Amino acid sequence: MKQCADDFTDNRPEFCPIVSCTVKLDQPRCDCAKFPRLDHCKCTNGGIKNYQGKCIIPDTPWLNTELFKIGNLKITTAVLGTTAIVLIVIGGIVFLCMSIIAYRKRKAIASGARRASDYVRRAS
Repeated sequence: MKQCADDFTDNRPEFCPIVSCTVKLDQPRCDCAKFPRLDHCKCTNGGIKNYQGKCIIPDTPWLNTELFKIGNLKITTAVLGTTAIVLIVIGGIVFLCMSIIAYRKRKAIASGARRASDYVRRAS
């Protein structure tokens, strides 16, 4: 197991650099996508760069991220997630109700299907 350099405080092998980025002269040439915590990769607002190169502050909650606006209404990730969960629950409840109705009326549905197939067979 290779130990990480002093620049990497995690001391876990998956965060160790593949190339030698421990020497101060080599750090400006290192890729910020792979090593976002190097000195030349840090943002001016105190955050770090993510893999897309955007500056993020890890302590800010991700739920308040504004996705888009419709008039005065701000659509955030929390609103979108909550809406998706509510729609999935409503869909599950509707499916459950329809399954119960179909189970209770299975004999009537089967006889109706037989009548329809007999009618199609006679009509053709």
